[in-house]
Amino acid sequence: MRLLTFAGVTLVHLLGLAWVFAHAPERPSTTEPPPITVQLLAPPPTNATATPPLSADPAPRPAPRRLEKPIAAPKPDQPRQPKRAVRPVRKAEATKPPAVPRADELAVAASAVQEPAAEPAQPSDLADAPAPAAQTAEPRTASQAAAPPAARESETPARFDAAYLRNPAPRYPPLARRLGEQGRIILRVRVDSAGNPATIELFESSGSARLDAAARQTVAGWRFVPARRGGKPIESWVQVPIIFKLEN
Repeated sequence: MRLLTFAGVTLVHLLGLAWVFAHAPERPSTTEPPPITVQLLAPPPTNATATPPLSADPAPRPAPRRLEKPIAAPKPDQPRQPKRAVRPVRKAEATKPPAVPRADELAVAASAVQEPAAEPAQPSDLADAPAPAAQTAEPRTASQAAAPPAARESETPARFDAAYLRNPAPRYPPLARRLGEQGRIILRVRVDSAGNPATIELFESSGSARLDAAARQTVAGWRFVPARRGGKPIESWVQVPIIFKLEN
């Protein structure tokens, strides 16, 4: 019984496998690509440059021609000149040097040449003699140079202390008073012809910038009496001293 069962099962399996193989789809046939072949090609033969054939032995150079020196024609015989007779030259007679006078002779000659000294003229003769014309014709440049220069016009300097100007005194800076600062300042002021301070320069400082500034500010508002020259007002410089001093 078991054998029959085993045989039946085996048969069923075989039939199933046969059916499967019978109905299985056909596989497409795959074509393999052709193989790639590599060949080593020999390089093309190079055309060898044909060397020019060696020329035959060069033709021998012609030998240089020798230049024949021209034969100089013989010079014609020149007629010989007769020799001149040389006259004997007489020797020049030696010139005798002039006789040099002696020292005593020179002294005598000098004394003979010198004129006698003129005697001083007497006062009477000087009075009678006329004055030479050269002295009368002297130029007058000396008298003109000795002329006194023209008197300079009187000039009065500028002033700032006139009573009618009423220039106020400078105020003591409060901080400088508290710090106990004091000193003397000199301002150099250029006063124009109208009496106004045109320029103010610090000629001498007190050592305190506050006191210097206060002095400048005060003098800038002052009026001045302008300087005068010949009665006309002119521009001039004047020095203005200002003293800051604390009193106990």
